[in-house]
Amino acid sequence: MSMVTADLRWFEAADGLRLRTRTWAAAGGPTVSVALLHGGVEHSGRYQHTAERLVASGFEVHALDQRSHGGSDRVRGVPLQIDRFDDLLDDTESWLRSLRRTGGERPLFVVAHSMGALISLTLAARG
Repeated sequence: MSMVTADLRWFEAADGLRLRTRTWAAAGGPTVSVALLHGGVEHSGRYQHTAERLVASGFEVHALDQRSHGGSDRVRGVPLQIDRFDDLLDDTESWLRSLRRTGGERPLFVVAHSMGALISLTLAARG
C-alpha cells in the first residue's frame, strides 16, 4: 500500500480554539466521505493506516484532533484538558456540519473509537 499524505489544516471552534484537521483524498474524486473521530489521549495522526485503506477504496477521509489533543490548541495550555464534555460535542457537531456543506450530496460516514464513539453516539442521540 502506498503512503497517502494528509492535508493539514485548521478548524476554528466557536470559542476561537484552533483544532487541527487532516484530510486524505482519493485520486480521481471521492464518492464517499468518512469522518474519523479519535479516542481519548490520541490524535488523528494515529489513524494514518485506516485512512490509507479507505483512500485505496476511493473514499475521502477527514479527521479532527479534539481540543487539547494532538496538534490542536490546548485549553489554558494544558494537554488533554477540557472544561465541559459539551465543548467536544459542539466542536464535533460544527466540524461535521462543515464537512456536509463541502461534501455536497456525497454520503458522510463516521468511524469512531473510544471517546470519539461516545461523542458520535451522544450527537446521534441528540438527533
